[in-house]
Amino acid sequence: MKNQRPYRKFKFVPKKIDELDEKDHSFKRIFSEYECLTDELWSLQNTEDASVTDDFLEAVLLQKDFLEETIERIISTENFH
Repeated sequence: MKNQRPYRKFKFVPKKIDELDEKDHSFKRIFSEYECLTDELWSLQNTEDASVTDDFLEAVLLQKDFLEETIERIISTENFH
């Protein structure tokens, strides 16, 4: 995993993330997209000279939430196997 931003939600399950990352290519793609999106979101929210519309920021937040829910569902499903 990459360096941890304070924004990251899944920093408490790194072992599970690493396991899924290695055995599930779909999960790897989803989690990689999530990491890129959260990095970009963090930059947009913490850079004073970033000029983005509120609508764009809201769309990025919605996508992040969707990816988080997907990741949580995959992790919880894996816990039952």
